[in-house]
Amino acid sequence: MTRRRYRAMLSVMSVLAAAACRDQASKFDGRDGVRAAVAPGNVDAGALITLGESLYQREAFDSARATYELAVKRAIVDRDIARQAGALRRLGLSSWRLDDYPKAQEFLERAIALDLEAGLDDELPKSYNALGLLAHNRGRFAEARNAFLHAEAAARQVGDSGTAARALGNLGMVYSDIGDFDAARRSIEALRRWGHDRPEPRLEANALVNLGMVEIRVGNPRGALRLLTDARQKYRVNTYAIGEENALGQLGTAYQAMGQPQLALAYLDSALTIARREDMGQQETDDLQLMADIFAEGGDQTRALEYLAGAAILADSLGVRKIQGDIARSRARAMYTLGNLVPAIEQVRAARRFHADAGALLEELEDVLLEGEYAMRSGDRAGSTAAIARARAIAAKVGSRVARVELALGEARVAELVNDPAAVLRATSRVRDDLRTATTGRAWEAPALAARAHAAMRHWAEAVASGRDAVREIERVRANFVSGSLRASFTSDRANVYGDLTLALLALGRTDEALAVADAARSRALLEHLAAAGTNVRRGVATEMAEADRLLRRIGQLTEHLRMADTATPRRRGRVADNEAGYLSGELVRVRREYETLLQRTTVGDRRAAILMGADTPDTKAIQAALGPQEAVLEYLVLADRLITFVIRPLDVHALSQMLDVSVLSLKVRLARDLVGTRNIRSAERDPILRALHGVLIAPAARAHLLDGVSRLIIVPHAALTYLPFAALIDPATSQYVIDQYDLLTLPSGASLVAVRGGDRGAANAFVSVNVFAPLPDGLPGTLAESKALQHIDRGARTHVGSEATERALRASLGDSFPVHVATHGVLNARNPMFSHLELTHPDIAPVLPEDDGRLEVHELLDLTIRSPLVFLSGCETGKGMSWSTSFTRGEDYATLSEAFLFAGARNVVSTLWRIEDTSAAEFAKAFYSALPNGDPVTALARAQRGMRADRAYASPYYWAAYVVSGAGIGGSAKGGRRLSVK
Repeated sequence: MTRRRYRAMLSVMSVLAAAACRDQASKFDGRDGVRAAVAPGNVDAGALITLGESLYQREAFDSARATYELAVKRAIVDRDIARQAGALRRLGLSSWRLDDYPKAQEFLERAIALDLEAGLDDELPKSYNALGLLAHNRGRFAEARNAFLHAEAAARQVGDSGTAARALGNLGMVYSDIGDFDAARRSIEALRRWGHDRPEPRLEANALVNLGMVEIRVGNPRGALRLLTDARQKYRVNTYAIGEENALGQLGTAYQAMGQPQLALAYLDSALTIARREDMGQQETDDLQLMADIFAEGGDQTRALEYLAGAAILADSLGVRKIQGDIARSRARAMYTLGNLVPAIEQVRAARRFHADAGALLEELEDVLLEGEYAMRSGDRAGSTAAIARARAIAAKVGSRVARVELALGEARVAELVNDPAAVLRATSRVRDDLRTATTGRAWEAPALAARAHAAMRHWAEAVASGRDAVREIERVRANFVSGSLRASFTSDRANVYGDLTLALLALGRTDEALAVADAARSRALLEHLAAAGTNVRRGVATEMAEADRLLRRIGQLTEHLRMADTATPRRRGRVADNEAGYLSGELVRVRREYETLLQRTTVGDRRAAILMGADTPDTKAIQAALGPQEAVLEYLVLADRLITFVIRPLDVHALSQMLDVSVLSLKVRLARDLVGTRNIRSAERDPILRALHGVLIAPAARAHLLDGVSRLIIVPHAALTYLPFAALIDPATSQYVIDQYDLLTLPSGASLVAVRGGDRGAANAFVSVNVFAPLPDGLPGTLAESKALQHIDRGARTHVGSEATERALRASLGDSFPVHVATHGVLNARNPMFSHLELTHPDIAPVLPEDDGRLEVHELLDLTIRSPLVFLSGCETGKGMSWSTSFTRGEDYATLSEAFLFAGARNVVSTLWRIEDTSAAEFAKAFYSALPNGDPVTALARAQRGMRADRAYASPYYWAAYVVSGAGIGGSAKGGRRLSVK
């Protein structure tokens, strides 16, 4: 419950429109038009104020302000203090709506001074109410409370029940922000009744929205839905954009609190559209910050920080302390998740200062608890203890259920850091009833903490029970992400919860169950795509599709401009995408990111990915049944302090556990991969690390005789192991490479083996015909040699070289039931991974169509239906994703080229882990296809690797260990000595 999403509540204005002036106001659309039409000498101040109210009601705030400025001048000329004060008050409200807070403050203070000077008792409540609204929106809650109390008292003194009700409703916003929810309900409910009895639908809707916000804040978001839906309907009937934007945003907040992030994104995106259209700066800031939190929750910290950067610029310009504090805290969380503890501490301290200045006690409580946790993580035990003491004092002052839960979870996290499991259990059990009645997307945290505490005390049965509760809640939230990439990162970021449950099950000897939990801890994107193949999933509403098409057209235009300036022809099959300087390059990155965000918040980019809510994944017995007699699965689970290796054979399953530091393992993997992936590295530098990793990853299973009789290993890596070239590991006992001992197949999860080998996915197809694509024979002369080498296998072959190797031709070939070989640049786009692509021939004719623009991109692959039994991607880094390019902590990459081909239906994919040398690639392809008629892709790849290793020119693993095969590993080997032909 620690990441509550709050939006600013909807203020209740004291200025109402004059319906009689609406027709007149419709004639004036801007400041100049108003000045020309209503000169001070021609219209009195009263008429100007009436016109201004009509413009204000129509949300034409700039025109309203211009009108009120004229009204003030006219009133001064006429020495009409009452109208001067009224115009100043309205001028202050208009300036506030235009985010000009200093001017708004000046105008409202002048209005109050005139009210007091002239004894305008009837006007004074309205001025105080307006001043309170400004203070509240600037995050100055103490000032706002005093102003609203003055407004209510003054209104009651003159019998103005309407302004008294408005002031009371606005006072409820302050009570909510400082955590006094009972007082907030009473105040806002009084306003709702007043608005209903009059009737004033807009006023009643404002109260409904604010009551909904209170329900969200007390942990009852489900109860808020009816209130917010009713309010939104009233706003739509009465055409009030500000109100509808707020209702949409609050609905997004409620759904996020309920653990339904995809619905939350949809509502917040609709709110953001209105905020930008109506130039509503504060609301736009709110929406950006809330969307950032959803991306952070889904594991996309980089995207979250980008949204927060935009929100911070707006918040700083407005000077809204509470929102500035919310943004600082969100930044702190994202920075900590990315491993940047020191700046995270600085940000959370800034958040605490902002919230304390605003008087937002509940927000300050969360800041202080986070500050205490980070202090303990940095070794500052005294600072942590002091922070927890401050948090207890704040929670006691607030006295709400949310405060109790926040405090308990914060105490439990710190107790876990000091290895006090009993204190963890005391803290979580203290709020068990509060947690049971709360509906939250973070309901998994308390049972996860309890599970680890029970495990530390060796209470294994209790650890399993709590662990299953935690995993169940994670799976519930995960299922509500439409985006496959967010589902993958959301689960990966919480792999430790699955790991804790896995360890507890292993301690009880329940190995099969432990394997199922460990397998669920990794990406299931491939499983879900294959399970959803052929289903009719909604493509998305028309507006979503129109927006997607617009963005793709813009991307195409920018790409074409940059392509014309790109004359580089590197000799290796890979280059960094979009490294051109200047405006166009930056704009391309921005628009691509916008398109990727559209894919993540809608069903546009994931049309075939049915969400398996509660669906069972294949169990251990099904995985065993999918294995051949000489096959074994090595499935790894990397935890903070140990490595678990599951060895799955047709008749049994074993689990091996060894203690190690995950950071040390990651460093070794990176070192090994960099040494093997660099040409001309001496074996004396390279081999020791390869031997050491073999001793950790392969040797334990071999020593336990679990690999006896095994000739093929199916590797299911995790975390840093995802990019390790297993083929190059060296057995210290025999000095042999792993590829000398075993054929290797790679899969993202054990359960995906059942999916890729099941059904009728082309198992009967023989690898007897290959479509070869070499679009860049001049820039990559090795690809021409590669295509000729394949032609040599069958001299009657026809290949697609140069201008024939178009994207359209490749798409057509992928739809056939024949292998496809693509020798070209593979471009990893770490900034926009959905736009990683294969380069093909760019057409010379205009117009250039997105489906034939010479760039087959990941997001396009996800929308294809591929029938090919084998796709060989003879390009650079086609099996690598953005994790290697960044912090290398997330093991499952959704947007790699190889994974995308598997998602789209390819039965097997050969890809590369690093940039391959052009000439050796041709030799490797020739060796692979020479071996393919007598085996399957796994066997052919292993034979090609062994053959290259035996050639002195290519003996270094740099030349052959980059290649990996993913997928079924079977299906379509030629029978009866049929020769491979090249199409």
